[in-house]
Amino acid sequence: MTVRDVSNEVVAREYAAPLPDVPSADVKRVYLSLLHVHLPLLADANVINYDPDRGVIEDINLEAVEPLLSTVTADESSTEPAR
Repeated sequence: MTVRDVSNEVVAREYAAPLPDVPSADVKRVYLSLLHVHLPLLADANVINYDPDRGVIEDINLEAVEPLLSTVTADESSTEPAR
């Protein structure tokens, strides 16, 4: 999948809205954050195989992701959402 595909999915989930309904500045913010921060960190942690020259994420190491997801789920269920 491409960085753009992932970015669009993150935006849609973060805003709980179709992509055309999200302000373009917010779409750009998410894209740049993924491109320069999150994807390189995940690649360095061997969670994903990311080719920054092609802008492609080729594999996801689900075994590495699973413990992180269970931690996030536990944290979310134990705290009140920010208002």
